[in-house]
Amino acid sequence: MKNISVIIPAAGYGKRMETKTPKQLIKINNHAIIYYTLMRFHDDQRIKEIIIPVSQEIKKQILEICNKINSFAKIKIILGGKKRQDSVRNGMQEINANADIILIHDAVRPFFSKNIIDDGVKLLDKYDGAIAAVPTINTIKIVKNNLIKETPLRENLYRINTPQMFNKEAILRAYAYAKENNIYGTDDSMLMEKVGGKVAIIPDSYDNIKITTKSDLIIAKEVIDGN
Repeated sequence: MKNISVIIPAAGYGKRMETKTPKQLIKINNHAIIYYTLMRFHDDQRIKEIIIPVSQEIKKQILEICNKINSFAKIKIILGGKKRQDSVRNGMQEINANADIILIHDAVRPFFSKNIIDDGVKLLDKYDGAIAAVPTINTIKIVKNNLIKETPLRENLYRINTPQMFNKEAILRAYAYAKENNIYGTDDSMLMEKVGGKVAIIPDSYDNIKITTKSDLIIAKEVIDGN
């Protein structure tokens, strides 16, 4: 059984939510969103540690939430960085030496299927990384100076989610390269692409939403109430 270390960057604020409360701490039915996210991991014995990079302002609140969770994994709360990628890098510096896989997940994405982890572990026997994704259902246009330049084939386009899972040495190498070359990616797999790593798609569900707007909160409450 491979050992998995989870990093959940939670130092961001989330301006699109338009609230004074950081979105990971917004409550749905008396629990913060990050609580529901952590509960997706708490009973998986492959997960040996969960590292949560946070801002100093919310460190105490995150600790209180974690103390309510009876998890197989050791939960570590550390200080995050200026950007998400900096927070993940801080988390990697705390990874246990016995970890085989590093799993990176959004703090406000609490509805992923646990099968994602099973499928990802299998793919990592062959590839450097494996990331949750769904086919794009909308037509996408490449636009420059307000003019359409190209319409990519929709069957080649995917919307990328988390979890994103990587063999430890591969993602550490990618992050080291990014730091040396001052590269910031829009997701973790982009950094793996920069070093020529092979990353596979884990078929995901459209239910695996990231809660970023007030309308997402309405959907999330409906999902939680239905479980």
